[in-house]
Amino acid sequence: MGFGVEKVFENLDYLHRLVDSGKFTLPVTLVAPFISKPQASVFTAVCQIRWPLFRTGVRPFFKWRGETNSGFSPEEVIDAEEMAKVEKFPCGQWFDLHILANGYVTKCCIDETGFSGNSDYDVSKHNVLDIYRKWRHRRESLPPRASVDGCAGCYHLG
Repeated sequence: MGFGVEKVFENLDYLHRLVDSGKFTLPVTLVAPFISKPQASVFTAVCQIRWPLFRTGVRPFFKWRGETNSGFSPEEVIDAEEMAKVEKFPCGQWFDLHILANGYVTKCCIDETGFSGNSDYDVSKHNVLDIYRKWRHRRESLPPRASVDGCAGCYHLG
């Protein structure tokens, strides 16, 4: 994100103090994407030592159905018949709030850029609960993902 890991750790330390004091009561999960098993073990151990009140997780690599930075074509990822089944379902990611280190909220765990440049989705400018409420329509109506902007090309059932 361009501002160094020290700032990220400082902010996580602050959030951990809020959790420890009871001022912030929602669960916090730190997730590392696409790392090896040895790296995952180290990540989990470091997080448990430094931030014992946070949960940890490792997101496995998976491919998008549509355009991808990793060079996979849609056909290599999932066939059209399978995708047609998935597009009818909502996504479990809509119930989580994902915040990047720069403060921008993302649509889901695989959105690497979030709402960059959109200050309506910047936790340094807005209350996290208010931002979560902005996406309330997704959670309450549970539309098929094919009808949600940015979700139509994804097959993750998360």
